[in-house]
Amino acid sequence: MSPYPPKFSTQSIDYKSMARTYTKHWFWFIFCGVLAISLAFLYLRYQIPQYSAQAQIKLIDKESDSQLSVFKDLGVISDDNSSMRAEDEILTVKSRYNLMQVVKRLKLNVRYFLVGNVVDSELYKVTPINLTFSASDSLIYKSNYVFYLDLVSNTTLRFTENIDEPGKAFKYGDSIDTYLGNMTVTLNKDYHEKSLKDLRLKVVINPVSTVAQRYSGKISISPEQRGSNILNVYLADPVQEKAQDVINELLTVYNENTILDKKAIADRTSNFINNRISSLYSELSTVDQTAAEFKSTRGLTNIDSQSDMNLSASVEEQQELQNTQVQMNMISALEDEIDTYNGYNDYIPYGVGVDDPNLG
Repeated sequence: MSPYPPKFSTQSIDYKSMARTYTKHWFWFIFCGVLAISLAFLYLRYQIPQYSAQAQIKLIDKESDSQLSVFKDLGVISDDNSSMRAEDEILTVKSRYNLMQVVKRLKLNVRYFLVGNVVDSELYKVTPINLTFSASDSLIYKSNYVFYLDLVSNTTLRFTENIDEPGKAFKYGDSIDTYLGNMTVTLNKDYHEKSLKDLRLKVVINPVSTVAQRYSGKISISPEQRGSNILNVYLADPVQEKAQDVINELLTVYNENTILDKKAIADRTSNFINNRISSLYSELSTVDQTAAEFKSTRGLTNIDSQSDMNLSASVEEQQELQNTQVQMNMISALEDEIDTYNGYNDYIPYGVGVDDPNLG
């Protein structure tokens, strides 16, 4: 250890000198501050907001009316294998068919944008003009097309497919030759703006399948909690009313298709039961006729009571044998029905079981 004590500097910190070092560059501090505020303002000014819409679906246990319940009666499948899962229902709600129906009903494949200096704002439902194409809907539903309309005045407009070109002048109601055939542009009387002068519209047409795929990625569906039969449906979109309409229409389409599925199951079940009733009626008529012929050919119509009891027992045994044959025929009919089952687009009769457990 050193015998001399450590020496500490007693020189004080010169804060004024430090301040002068930074104040010499005051311009850069102010510039950076103004730049940061300006960028934040521009971001908030031109950032397109996202509005959310949410709804809930309550799933009903379809175990009791499942089209596969006939297999349970026969012991082919167990209850666990046929139980409804929320994941399956989520895929059903967001199916391509459902979303394509939503796109067609709401006409989401045709979008209108008001062209701005920096960003374009989308117009929904109420637009300045109405478009009418000579092409069929089937062609429109498969097309990709973008064009611009300059609304010069309340009587004149310009049409162009290139944003950098002024376009050709037309009167409202004139036939315009386009990629999709002839198109007519008319004014929308429900549009609230008094003047349509100097408005530039961008019209974007996309295939229905493409728009449906886009919404399939944007729509989020998840259970309320693990094991819950409540599903939360969520969608965010720059146009709040559109987000609400898409969710509402999606649930409407889902409910309609569910009802159609149930009706198809009921119709197939009814047809199956009617066919079996006709077959049973024919078989029972044959049993009665056989019993009558048996009595007549054996001369057993006027024997004593003991003979009647023996005959009754014999007829009961024949009836039981016939019932067994009916059950076997029912199983055979079910096998034929199962052989014709086409999968997702077909339905198996519901609630038709076999009474004899020995034949299950």
